[in-house]
Amino acid sequence: MMNVGLFFGVMGILSIIYLALGWLASRNIKNHTDFFLAGRNLGVFAVTATIIATQIGGGMFIGTAQDPFRGVLYIIGIVIGLLILGLSVAEKFRAFAIETVGDIFTQKYNSTFLRFVCEILSVTTLCGILLAQALAAKSIVGYFVEVDSSFLFPLLWMTIVGYTLLGGLKAVIFTDILQVILIITVFSGIFCYTIF
Repeated sequence: MMNVGLFFGVMGILSIIYLALGWLASRNIKNHTDFFLAGRNLGVFAVTATIIATQIGGGMFIGTAQDPFRGVLYIIGIVIGLLILGLSVAEKFRAFAIETVGDIFTQKYNSTFLRFVCEILSVTTLCGILLAQALAAKSIVGYFVEVDSSFLFPLLWMTIVGYTLLGGLKAVIFTDILQVILIITVFSGIFCYTIF
């Protein structure tokens, strides 16, 4: 088990850093395009870092450790999906100059009903993903630290919602870049420790 003081210290420091990154990102927000799409001004590094941080997280590591075959299938699926997106679909979506997938149905097909259905499906899917991540985070916290997580859990999610509401997509990208740096640092440290 992890030291409870160390756990709360690390979580507290990360929460403060994440909220600071959200505040930093909020200083450049002037309209809804800046908030939702980071001003449509993202470089290759930022997009790559956010995709890596989104796809490579604690759930992927734990799932891969529990069942390596499914983990490899998951990784292959991600690579194929990103290749299809990058080599064909993404450029066509960008040509529409849209903000949501539902906007395609309004622009191309002039159908508010299909847009509504798309938005309902999107919200339902995102709620399911959020619930799954919340349950996974709760079980991980319960596994590493023997502490009542009934008060810790809402604080964790308020921090995540807080920095996202402060800085929008740019805040999420800043925190994703930090996560990638942490992942590289931790795994480099584990590699060096194993070698030496």
